[in-house]
Amino acid sequence: MAKKIKKSQVLRHIVQLIMFFALPGLYAMAFNETKTVYKMIIEGNFNFLQAFPSLIEFVAVMLVTILIGRWFCGWICAFGAYNDLIYFIAKKVFKGKFKIDEKADSILKYAKYVILLFIIIVSWTFGSSILESTSPWDVFGQITNVSTIVNNLLIGLILLVLITIGAAFIERFFCRYLCPLGAVFSIISKVGIMKINKPKADCGKCRACTMNCSMGLPL
Repeated sequence: MAKKIKKSQVLRHIVQLIMFFALPGLYAMAFNETKTVYKMIIEGNFNFLQAFPSLIEFVAVMLVTILIGRWFCGWICAFGAYNDLIYFIAKKVFKGKFKIDEKADSILKYAKYVILLFIIIVSWTFGSSILESTSPWDVFGQITNVSTIVNNLLIGLILLVLITIGAAFIERFFCRYLCPLGAVFSIISKVGIMKINKPKADCGKCRACTMNCSMGLPL
């Protein structure tokens, strides 16, 4: 079993690496298309067939989430890969693993839902432009365009730096606590087809799986 897990992890990291360089902006595209769908629905002009060509990323990602859960987060998301890379380097440098309190961890995981709700209300519903320069994933997707980042996304750059620091100490820091798209996936995956089946009813009590899970999910 350990060898199978190791092989799947190697494959996952290879896919992550490819997506990191090939499609670093896929996260931003999927999130922006989520916004497009929401606005079309509340404005009462949602026509799926007409809108489909501009929603390919959104449709593909949501279908994958419904079928096999949050596969996008662990395998495809370049921003998730970035968090993994920072944590891997930091663990090698500092020779240790920062432990966050279990209760604090469970509470902080709700922060991403608050962030998603805030974005939906302030930006998507009322159309405020106050958040336009604050997107760390937009900075990440345009990381080589220094002038655009400094001139238009300075707050987003500062947030990306803070997220990087957090990712160095807490595995998948952004994914666990701050990712609004992850909040969407978490909700959608509730109706997912594939589930984790516990071999025994009392599985999970030892917390071995939770301790080894990069997201610290309870079994």
